[in-house]
Amino acid sequence: VSIRPNGWIVPPALAAHALLSARGWPWRRRLLSVAALVGVLAAIAWGVSGMRQGIEAENPVRMLYRGEVLWGHAAWRLEMPSPTPATDDWGPAWGYVLRHPLACTELALARLAVLYGRVRPSYSWRHNLFLLMAYPPLYLLAAWGLWRHWRRWEAGVLLAVIGGHMLTVALTFDHVDGRFFLYFLPELLVFSGAGAAAALELLGRFWKARRPV
Repeated sequence: VSIRPNGWIVPPALAAHALLSARGWPWRRRLLSVAALVGVLAAIAWGVSGMRQGIEAENPVRMLYRGEVLWGHAAWRLEMPSPTPATDDWGPAWGYVLRHPLACTELALARLAVLYGRVRPSYSWRHNLFLLMAYPPLYLLAAWGLWRHWRRWEAGVLLAVIGGHMLTVALTFDHVDGRFFLYFLPELLVFSGAGAAAALELLGRFWKARRPV
C-alpha cells in the first residue's frame, strides 16, 4: 500500500469489493455505495494539494487527447479525434469521452494489451523474447485457477486488486518500465499456482488411469 506510485489503489479496491459482496444488500444499494466511494475518493484527491498536483503533473486528460498508450513513447500512440475545445480541463474531457466512446475504449484496451504484453521497445530482443515465452503460460494457468476458484471470497479479493490496477492503467497510461504490472503480479501468481495445482492433479489422475493394475 505504501509503495509509490500506485500502492494507494489497494484500499479503495478492497473497499469496493466489500461493498459489492455485502450480503443482504440489493444490487442497487451496492452500486450506489461504490459510486459514493468513488465520489469521496475523487473529492479527497482533488482536495489534498499534494495529490492534486501529482495528478495534474501526469495530466490524464492530455494523455487521453494524444492517445498515450506507453508513457513517453510517441510511436505507440493512437490517433484520437481532435478535442473541442483543446484544453486540459477535466470538465470538457467528460464530454469528449461521451462524444467518442469507441476511440476512448480502443485506447483503454490498447493500454491493457501493452500492460499484459509486457514487451517494451527499450528492452533488448532477448528480453522481449523471454517475456513472450514466460508470461503466456502464466496467464493460461491463472485463467484455469480463476475458473476453478472464482466463487471463493479470496478470489474476489485478489480480483479486486487486479481490477483496480487495470482500471487505473486503462484511464491513464502504461509505464515504459512495466512498473504498474508488478503491483498485481503476486495476485496473478496465486491464480497461476492454483492452475498449476489443478494441472498436476489432472495429470495424476491421467497417470493412474493409464497405469496397469
